Amino acid sequence: MKKSIILLLTLAMVFALAACGDAKTSGSSASPAADTDAIYAIGQAANVDGCEMTVTNVEKSTGGEYDKPQSDANEFVIVTVSIANKGKKNLPYNPFYFKMQNSQGQITDTTFTTVAQSTALNSGELAPGGTVSGTVVFEQPKDDAGLVLQYQDNAFADGSKLQFKCSSKGERENQVYCNKCGKEIADGSTFCPECGATQEIATQTQASPAEPSAEKVKGETAKLVIGIISMVLFLIIALQSCVAGFGNALADNGEISGSAGFMLAIFMMIAGIVAVATRKKHSGNMACFVLYLIGGLLGITNAGSYKDLNVWAVLCFIFGAVFLVFYISEKKSAKAQTIKQNQ
Repeated sequence: MKKSIILLLTLAMVFALAACGDAKTSGSSASPAADTDAIYAIGQAANVDGCEMTVTNVEKSTGGEYDKPQSDANEFVIVTVSIANKGKKNLPYNPFYFKMQNSQGQITDTTFTTVAQSTALNSGELAPGGTVSGTVVFEQPKDDAGLVLQYQDNAFADGSKLQFKCSSKGERENQVYCNKCGKEIADGSTFCPECGATQEIATQTQASPAEPSAEKVKGETAKLVIGIISMVLFLIIALQSCVAGFGNALADNGEISGSAGFMLAIFMMIAGIVAVATRKKHSGNMACFVLYLIGGLLGITNAGSYKDLNVWAVLCFIFGAVFLVFYISEKKSAKAQTIKQNQ
C-alpha cells in the first residue's frame, strides 16, 4: 500500500514538472524573436530590445593627405548611424559593437583613422528616450557592392544582431537622409522637414576622391629612395667597418672606429626600413631623424684612421635633416587642416 502511494506521488510530480516545462516553453515562444537574418536598408529603422538604430548615410573616402588606406585597392567607408533608446532602462552604445562584412565574406572591426574624426561615434549610455548619432569608419575594397554593417550588443537578451546594407550600388545617386530621424530629405537641405534637425551639407554628399598632391608624391619618392640607399649602404659600411676593426686590432691603436662604423651601419639600415615602411604615412619621420642623428654622431666622434666613416656620418646628417624637414612640414600641414576644420 505504501509503495503504491509513493509510486503515485512520484508520477504526479513528474507530470507536474512536465506541465511547467510546457508552460514555460509556450510562454517564451509567445515573445517575438528578432529577425537576425533581416538586412535593413539605409534610412530604415531597426529595433531590438528597445534599441532603435538607423543608418542615415554612407560615404566613401580615399583619406586625407597623410591618412590613407593601407592598400591602394581599398577605401574608407564612413557610415552615419542614429541610435535611440526606446526601452525603460539605460542603453549602452559603443563603436566597437560595430563590424562590417564585405562581398568576400570578411568581417572586420572599425578602422582607427582621422577621417571623419569630428563626427565619430563615442561610447556611453542612453537614458530612456535618449538619442545619439555619429560615424563609424571601416577600410574596405573599393566599390564593393556587398557591404553589410553589423551591430551586436552583448546586452541583447537573445543575442540578436542588427544588419544594414551599406553599399551604394542600386541606391539613387542623390539619396540623402536626416542625420537625426533617418527620413529621406532633398540633397542640399539645411534642415529636416520631418523633425527640424539642422543638417550639415558637407556630410550629406559623397566627397570626390582627392588626387594626391605633387608635393606628397615627391615626399613619398624621396623617402623610398633614401630608404633603399640606406639599406644598400649598410652592406658596404658594415664590410668596411669589419676591415677597419681588424686593422685596429692588429695595430693595437686603441681605436673603436670599426665598431662605431658597424653601429652606424645598423642605425642607417633601421632608418632605411622605417623610411620605406612609412613613406605613405605621417608617422616615422621623427624616428628616422633620430636614428640618422645617432648614427652620424657615432661616426663623426669615433672616425680615427677610418676616414670614410666621416663621409658616412655626414651622409647620415644629411638624411636626418631631410626627415626633419618632412616632420616640420607635416606638422604645419596638420595644424592648418585642424584650423580649417574648426572654422
